[in-house]
Amino acid sequence: MAHFRKQPRECLLEFSIQLSADYPKKSYGGDRVYTDMLNQALLADQLGFDAVSVTEHHLINCLMMPAPLQFAVKIAAHTSRIKIMTSIVVLPLHDMRTYAGEVVVADILTEGRLMLGVGRGAFKYEMERLGVPMEETQGRFNESLAVLQALLSQEEVSGDGDYYHFDAITIMPRPLSPGGPQMMMAVMNPKVFIIAPNAASTSRQRLLPETTNCCETKSTVSNEPRTKWAK
Repeated sequence: MAHFRKQPRECLLEFSIQLSADYPKKSYGGDRVYTDMLNQALLADQLGFDAVSVTEHHLINCLMMPAPLQFAVKIAAHTSRIKIMTSIVVLPLHDMRTYAGEVVVADILTEGRLMLGVGRGAFKYEMERLGVPMEETQGRFNESLAVLQALLSQEEVSGDGDYYHFDAITIMPRPLSPGGPQMMMAVMNPKVFIIAPNAASTSRQRLLPETTNCCETKSTVSNEPRTKWAK
């Protein structure tokens, strides 16, 4: 009589590392900051990390990265296998009609290693100085995400919402995979956990929950600029 033993399930953890983009003082130089970040990504690739993540922030020296897709392409050109995750792209600061095409090109140039993390923005100082009232960020994000998903998965998309009004367009080039790169949503508000799964309509999308401590920290600095330079 044959005897079968149940094999234990293999449990694999995938680790990502957030690339440090702090700008301690102007004299340090942005070129040195981004060289440091690239070296971190190279080491993470060599050590077997699954992914590195790159922020998007403007006008502040904390997590300073105003062009995450460009930097993702740079990382891909110098690494062999590691995924590059935006953590996160602030959708209300972009026009999805042009940004969707930028996402497709970045996905092509990273050879499919781009992971698109998206969110609504956290710093009031940053958002409002770029023309987006903080109280509108959730509504703008929801509509931007819907437009972006439609543009990445369909052709002849038109918009008639609260913030987007446009005739039918088709972004070019078309995505490598239907729907574009894997997409994730950053969540800090517990209430959004109820809403978010409805937005993650495909298996290529998931949540990026933030911790309570991170949420509290961001709320304390949301009204203040981070522009005090070390001497």
